[in-house]
Amino acid sequence: MPFITQGKTNWKFLLIVIVLAIIVGGGALWYTNRIEKVLLNLSQNPLPECNEDVNCGEGKICLKGVCHVEETAGWKNYTSTKYGYEIKYPQHLCVEEEPFLAKFMDCNALEKPELYAPEVEIDIFAHSTESELSLRDWLKQNGTEEDLRKKDLSLWSQKCPSLCLYSNVSAIKDIYINNIPALQFNAWLVTTDGIVVLMKKPSEKIIIDFTNFHTGIGTEGYSDKIFNQMLSTFKFLE
Repeated sequence: MPFITQGKTNWKFLLIVIVLAIIVGGGALWYTNRIEKVLLNLSQNPLPECNEDVNCGEGKICLKGVCHVEETAGWKNYTSTKYGYEIKYPQHLCVEEEPFLAKFMDCNALEKPELYAPEVEIDIFAHSTESELSLRDWLKQNGTEEDLRKKDLSLWSQKCPSLCLYSNVSAIKDIYINNIPALQFNAWLVTTDGIVVLMKKPSEKIIIDFTNFHTGIGTEGYSDKIFNQMLSTFKFLE
């Protein structure tokens, strides 16, 4: 249909062309904007590169769709068949077993304590209990917020039925270690302060006590980092 017929402009045809041009132009603009939004969304929220640990390769783990180097890769394994748990610990630490206790410490300090002071000392203690107390109630029986360092008998307090395992208790909070309910707090531990994490072994009357002693040796916060990394590997045996 021509624009001009018999010397007159064909306005109807011209109007149709203009409308079509607007529709096509608008569609192209919408499509362009849509592509830009998709590209922007992908840049801000990239597609996950993994969904399982096996997709990341050896020594890496999948966290929220992104592969990360596993800081505990190559660590040694410690297994307590008696109390039914497993945990990893760094190569430069050694473990000493005693009844109810596994002590993780710098190897040179453990082997030659007369020559070396430990930078890291982390104990895992198993407490047997005859009651079904919650972790908080168990702590109330075995710890106090009192400063017992000022007393001659540093473990004695009327707030504990027997001796207080922990004094100066503070910063109590509920946490989870690999989906296991736990209780964390700061405390004075006879000769030094430290961080304690308590867990209950399911279906058994056993409290697992993780204690990170702040020895005052080495870089500040170093033992806390090792402590948290070790806890991240802890699991009860099936």
